[in-house]
Amino acid sequence: MVVSGVVGTVSALFSTVFYMAAALWLRWDLALVTFLLAPLFLVAARRFAGRIKSAARDERTADGAITSVVEESLGNVVLTQAYNP
Repeated sequence: MVVSGVVGTVSALFSTVFYMAAALWLRWDLALVTFLLAPLFLVAARRFAGRIKSAARDERTADGAITSVVEESLGNVVLTQAYNP
């Protein structure tokens, strides 16, 4: 497990350096702008990730409450049919 983590890290690092070099070779001006703006996008993604995670948690809570009510209602249908005169 330790070796695969090291190999994965080295592979990702090599790929990053290779693609950065290729981008600089193809369009150095566009690559430099991209490298400068990448941290801004990283910060924005981390900021919105918290909000999205909170919204997803609220949605799961509401969905669980609705599912509970529906399940309880469907479970009581059998009793209602059995004891309905």
